[in-house]
Amino acid sequence: MGSIPKKTPRGGNFTMEEDVFLVLAWLNTSMDPIQDTINLGDINVAMDNFVDVERPVGRKGEKERSFQEQPMKQKNKDITSSAQFAGALDELKQTRHKLVEKKMEMLEKTYDQEEEKIRIKKERLEMDKFKDDERVMMMYLNGLLEEQQEFYTYRKMEILKKRRVK
Repeated sequence: MGSIPKKTPRGGNFTMEEDVFLVLAWLNTSMDPIQDTINLGDINVAMDNFVDVERPVGRKGEKERSFQEQPMKQKNKDITSSAQFAGALDELKQTRHKLVEKKMEMLEKTYDQEEEKIRIKKERLEMDKFKDDERVMMMYLNGLLEEQQEFYTYRKMEILKKRRVK
């Protein structure tokens, strides 16, 4: 039997050409939905298109850097924001107080209007009652039955008593 050739261990780093080839293959690989095949796209891309891009700073690193660069500004900002918050809170209180006053004025107007409506309705009822009383007082009783004459006579007396008291 023959000996199996021993594989040489590969180092951890790829060459620049291999890196570019792998990245381009990864970027250009797609599944064709119709044929279910892998499309590698255009692999023959020149090596001049390689761009060295730095990894963006993460949130944690960015926060640490900003705290190191401006510790005093942050404290002053907190004081300023607290003062601004207090000012905004006072302004909100004043605005709310004005709104409450306006609402009270509107409620008072509404109350006055409702009282006026009630007064007008009472006057209208009194006028209707007066017309009914006037009709009873002007009624000619001679053509009525004796019970009807007695009823209207009694009613006339009640009307007169009520008018004398006022």
